[in-house]
Amino acid sequence: GRGLHPVKLYWDLDVLLKGAHINWNHSIFPVFLDFTRQPIRFGPDSKDPSSKQPWFDMIRLIMHGRIKFRIQNLTGRVGAVPSPYATLRHYIDVSSDEVVLLLSKLEPPTAAPVQMRFEGLKLVPTIFQPGQKTELFISRFEINMFPTYYCKDGWDPTNHYLVPFRDPQLPSSTYYTVVKVDEMPQHLLESNRTKWIHWTQHLPTDHDTYEKFRSRKIDLNLDISIDFRNQRGTIYSDGLSTIMNVAMMFGSSNPTFKPPPKVKPPRGKPPASETLGMLLNKFNVNLAVKQLNLDLWNNLEPENGLHVKVDSIGFTLSTIRSDPFPAPMKLSCRCAEIHEVDVDITLPKMDVGAYENFPNRGFLLKAKRIEVITIVDENQLKKSGTKRGLNSSDNEAIMRRASAGMSPFHGFTPADNYGRGNRLEQDQFRNNVIVQELRLFWSPERRDAIFDWPPVFAVRNVVLEGSHKFNTTTSPLQEQGAESQRLVPSLIQTGASLRPLLQEIKTEEHLAFVQSFNPSEGNAQRIMERNPIALVNVNDVQVLFQSSEMTSLAILTSKEMNTNVVKKKIADQDESWDETEVNLALEGAEIYSVVKYLDVFDYGRTWVPLDAAAILSSASRTRSKFEKVTDHPFYLDMCYVAPAAVEHTDDHTSARPTKLLINVPDLSIVSTSPQFRTVFDVVTKIMMKRAPFNYQVQQELSNLKYGLQLAGIENPRRNDLMAYANQIKNVVRLFDYSVDTGTYEYVSQYMKLETAEISVYEVRRRYIAKLRALLTYIKKEHNVSAGSELYPSMYLSYSFDLWSWKLKHTNGQDDRPFLELRLEELVCRHIFYVGKVSSQEFTFED
Repeated sequence: GRGLHPVKLYWDLDVLLKGAHINWNHSIFPVFLDFTRQPIRFGPDSKDPSSKQPWFDMIRLIMHGRIKFRIQNLTGRVGAVPSPYATLRHYIDVSSDEVVLLLSKLEPPTAAPVQMRFEGLKLVPTIFQPGQKTELFISRFEINMFPTYYCKDGWDPTNHYLVPFRDPQLPSSTYYTVVKVDEMPQHLLESNRTKWIHWTQHLPTDHDTYEKFRSRKIDLNLDISIDFRNQRGTIYSDGLSTIMNVAMMFGSSNPTFKPPPKVKPPRGKPPASETLGMLLNKFNVNLAVKQLNLDLWNNLEPENGLHVKVDSIGFTLSTIRSDPFPAPMKLSCRCAEIHEVDVDITLPKMDVGAYENFPNRGFLLKAKRIEVITIVDENQLKKSGTKRGLNSSDNEAIMRRASAGMSPFHGFTPADNYGRGNRLEQDQFRNNVIVQELRLFWSPERRDAIFDWPPVFAVRNVVLEGSHKFNTTTSPLQEQGAESQRLVPSLIQTGASLRPLLQEIKTEEHLAFVQSFNPSEGNAQRIMERNPIALVNVNDVQVLFQSSEMTSLAILTSKEMNTNVVKKKIADQDESWDETEVNLALEGAEIYSVVKYLDVFDYGRTWVPLDAAAILSSASRTRSKFEKVTDHPFYLDMCYVAPAAVEHTDDHTSARPTKLLINVPDLSIVSTSPQFRTVFDVVTKIMMKRAPFNYQVQQELSNLKYGLQLAGIENPRRNDLMAYANQIKNVVRLFDYSVDTGTYEYVSQYMKLETAEISVYEVRRRYIAKLRALLTYIKKEHNVSAGSELYPSMYLSYSFDLWSWKLKHTNGQDDRPFLELRLEELVCRHIFYVGKVSSQEFTFED
């Protein structure tokens, strides 16, 4: 049997494995955890009546010395789908040249008490597209763990020399004097040897030999270092989906198969009640990433890629428990620093600024330093408003309006929440981003490609929504005869064979219908929820504007740019919807144009030299390229409001137009005619240029109206239209899921493509256009007068409190302007409709 003293292990051990292979899945975790509980059952418990200690205290008590565990040429597989019945096999193949696990308590101390290191780590997530491969190379991955234990009454946590029953009258240094606790009466031994009085009967009921040794609280520090050493990695969006599934699997607190509960073994002691989570007092994570070089490819939009290079990333996360358990851990610090970010973009047809050796690749952006800080202190949070500083502008009237939080914009109706003079919300942002030296290249093709990236990061699933929740039993479609029943295949013409499939889709999700807001109605909107996401402050920003239709380019510079992002829940009468609000403010902005030497212009490397050092280091010919257009620095306020994309949300609402509002208090331009033409082209050919997808929506909208007309349906019910929109949304979701899982050939079979030249991706875009066209039609038919045939897609308003233009001679012989035009309160309003139609309104005072 076991004695009173615990068994202790002292070792200096080196273990080497070669060519090991390891498989891991979330469903293995409960089995593995249950297995670790069994070795203690091979022998009886200690005679010591003290309660059991948690596993981390047992390690401190029993294991001493050093263990170095090495694995050479390790291969393994980490599964992301715990269910054995899953048809998709999301997993990551892992290989490493060497893995080292070091546990040491010896002197001199090692880098960390617990250290794990991977050399030559390679991650290959599952992808499903033929001819593609996702690989991520990490030269060195290291984790150092620093646990700190706090015991009762300041007991040294490294002092494991404990005597079960020490005489309290003797000094604590005399550890090995044992007190006799029982002397069996002689008459009992002689008369009846089967009758015993157990020796523990004379001990206190709450006796605990390890009372002072037990951990009362624990601090845990993790230092993680990842060094890529500029080894280029490649990740396709389906591989990214696999990585996200694995990350969610490890972060899940509820695995598919839960481990069995802890129970008291036969003739044993009950398990320890303490857990690491209960005693954890502080938890700190420090992450350092070096020399990241990554290529990201968008499977939903083929040949659309981003190439990211980052010199270093630092991340710190700290949490603390201010009150005893079960009080939650509270965030005490979260910050990150990113240095030297450089991003290129690849497009099927690069419009302008492509590299000479790579005609489809060009510069997108770069930043010298990005810092992300989360404000924890409530007092500091109250000071983090979005008001412009009082010293930012010389115009007192502008500053009074800005400091009072009043809107400088001109809306489209008197009830517009963003109308001039209305009070704007002053948000407080916990997440603050500070960017140093931002350089950005903005062109129409780059803009459209960037907006195609958010769906890539969505989590795919096949939980679709049926139309059985919509009451269509008394539909006008049925009342107007059997011919009207062909409306569904007319809405999804190429997908007519999908109708039996879609009819079988059943869910129990609640469906809510939301009408869209139309500014012409004049109904004020109410903000039900307002969630400030982040406040971004950029120092020294330059944005290059050019399109393939321009023979020159313009660069907007600004000393400071403040941007904030807010998520909102908007309600209008009994309806609600989600939208994103982006506010931007430029301070000390200038406009430069380049109308000459474009043949030698180095995109991504040539920028306006603003400080003295940059001016001196620039060649004279480089300086001569940039021609200043503005007479003095100006300020700009912008507000962009966009509802969530209908094809990527669960909201059952009609399509809504976006809104872009711009105000410049004082803009003075001094230019030649080519320079003014450059600025004008930026507004008309870049900022106001419609996306090609908009014309496809117009075509589908015309097809929808023509189909309804042929079917003789004058006033279709909203529920019918929403049911059909729900079917098309399911088709889009099937497309995205199938493309990310390599099963798009099954979807293409359902689609019955007319010709082999039409790709699945083209059909996907067609269905998104059909969906937007249908939801746009619903918005028009139920919210606009019956006589209107226009469908607004965007409201644009830009205004100038004071605008002046001075025209100079082009030949440069005379710098004095010969023509000057001044306007006060210049307001320009544009309404863009689906298709090529738009309306303009220009007003000014003097």
